[in-house]
Amino acid sequence: MRLRTRWVLIAACGLLASCSSDSTGPPPGVAGAGSAFVDGSYSAELRYFNDQCRAASVNATGPGASGSVAVALVCSSSGVWEASIPLGASHPASATAYVFTIDDGQRVFQRAATIPCWQESLPTAIAPNGAVASPVSFQWTLLPPGSGIEYTVWVTRTSTGDVTKWPVVDQDSATQTLVPGPYTWFVDAIAVGGHEPGSPEFCSARSEGPAFTVQ
Repeated sequence: MRLRTRWVLIAACGLLASCSSDSTGPPPGVAGAGSAFVDGSYSAELRYFNDQCRAASVNATGPGASGSVAVALVCSSSGVWEASIPLGASHPASATAYVFTIDDGQRVFQRAATIPCWQESLPTAIAPNGAVASPVSFQWTLLPPGSGIEYTVWVTRTSTGDVTKWPVVDQDSATQTLVPGPYTWFVDAIAVGGHEPGSPEFCSARSEGPAFTVQ
C-alpha cells in the first residue's frame, strides 16, 4: 500500500538546527528528521525548510537500511526539500542523526538533525467504507492505553484534492460532516515527544483507510 504525505511549510526555528544568518547569503533554513512507520516498515523522513526552496541543492547523509547512505532532497510542491530513506522492518537502536549539506548558490554549509523517537505500534483504519451518508463516522483501532498516543485524521476529497484534518486524543472514533463526493482517508498515530508530520521533527505511524463516497 503506497501512501502519500502532505507537508506544511513551518517558518520557525527548531531545536535541531541553527537559524542564524550572515552577510554572505540568505538566512539558512531548518533541517529536520522524523520517523514514519507504515505497513510494518520504518523510514527516515528528512526535511529542509527554507524560503520556498531557495537553495540550489540539498543533500543528506546518514543511516540507511544497511549502512550509511547519501540522498538528494527534492523540492516539493509545498516548497519544502524532502527525502525518504527506507529502513526496513526495524529501526536503529541508537540515535539516528543525519547531516545536511546545503548549497544556496553563494555558499555551502551544513546542518544536522536527529530523529527524536520511533513509533512502535500501528493503528488500523476500519471505517468508513463504500457509500455512506454525512455526517461520517471514522473508526480505527486504539493503541494500548497509557501509551501517550495522539491521533490525527486526514481526509482528502479526491475530486478536488481538498484536505481536512483534525486531532483526536485517546479515542478510536470521530465524526465529521462532509459534502457529497469521493474521499480517501488515513489516521496518524503521533508518539509522545513527536510532532505532527510536516514539522521539522516528528515520529508517527500511519494507517490508510478504505476509500468511501459521501452520497
